[in-house]
Amino acid sequence: MSAGVTIGEAARRSGVKVPTIRYYEQIDLLPAPARTEANRRHYEAADLRRLAFIRHARELGFD
Repeated sequence: MSAGVTIGEAARRSGVKVPTIRYYEQIDLLPAPARTEANRRHYEAADLRRLAFIRHARELGFD
């Protein structure tokens, strides 16, 4: 596995809850991440930056 992180770790680092991350994927706000051989989500640094941006935009009042 490369330097990516699991959905739980992505949630912890970004401050976005796991169900919210899944919802963002479902509505195409966040691209579907790569999957491991065990079919687990694998988030890269760009995904974490996007999650942080989305969280910040929501804090500023954007829906």
